[in-house]
Amino acid sequence: DGHMVLCFGNGGSATQASGKGPVVLDCSGKSALQMLQAKDPFANSHPLKKTILDADAVVLVVDASSSNKQLSEEFKQFAHWLNQLHELRGRRTDIAALPVYFVLTKCDLLARKEDTAGEWIKRVEQFKGKFAENFRKYLKQHDPGFGTIKLRLSATAIKRPAFTDRPGRDQEPFGVAELFRECLRSASDFQERRLISQR
Repeated sequence: DGHMVLCFGNGGSATQASGKGPVVLDCSGKSALQMLQAKDPFANSHPLKKTILDADAVVLVVDASSSNKQLSEEFKQFAHWLNQLHELRGRRTDIAALPVYFVLTKCDLLARKEDTAGEWIKRVEQFKGKFAENFRKYLKQHDPGFGTIKLRLSATAIKRPAFTDRPGRDQEPFGVAELFRECLRSASDFQERRLISQR
């Protein structure tokens, strides 16, 4: 809940500091939640401010099994946070289309006992589409000029549940490897555009 993961591409400030390849920073849920709930999340005093502004991609994580009330509250928190980030990036004249991923986790909990694997995946995709549509509408109501951020949506699960047409697979995650590949690729592309812009 209120959890953020920040991805850095090759050659970014975090990479240069460590001398290694891509860096993934998984910040604490408590610290992220405090930032999401803050009236001014990017105040100079917040310890995550510089890290987020230096990031080449940001991942926001939402529990897909949350109640509608919980999801609505997270919509508000994320929308406010993204609007503040968008506004700050605009003041800094950062390049457009920072990759921001919304990740629906625990999608295995959306499965029903009578489901086939295909029916479950279809339900996950429907849920993902509805979530994306509602959230984009919410964002447009609060800021129709969302140009410096590019939203993407993914669905994941740490295991594949049992279905009527196949057994469960506790050691086989759903959508996780694909998410990391896409996130690191888009982070690398963003970083390259940022470096070209700075030159």
